[in-house]
Amino acid sequence: NLPSLDKWYLMVGYIHAYNDASTTTLGAVYDGETGEKIVVGISDYKFASTSARQRHRAYLYYADDLDDRQYFFNPRVDMIDGNQPTISELLGR
Repeated sequence: NLPSLDKWYLMVGYIHAYNDASTTTLGAVYDGETGEKIVVGISDYKFASTSARQRHRAYLYYADDLDDRQYFFNPRVDMIDGNQPTISELLGR
């Protein structure tokens, strides 16, 4: 549940290696204008040991109005290896 409609947000999620023992949840949602972290505790995921590919899917849950829309711009996947962009860079700040 985002705080406002008709506004852009940056959603950041993490997919860990199947053998990663971490249990920390790193995902968050950031306000596209202020850069403020507004939602924390988004579920992280782990690859299965047999994973060979990934797919991005999105759902508009609980929308009763057929005119409701959600939009995505420039979805991406970055490896966390020290060369990934910062949140400020992703927000164009």
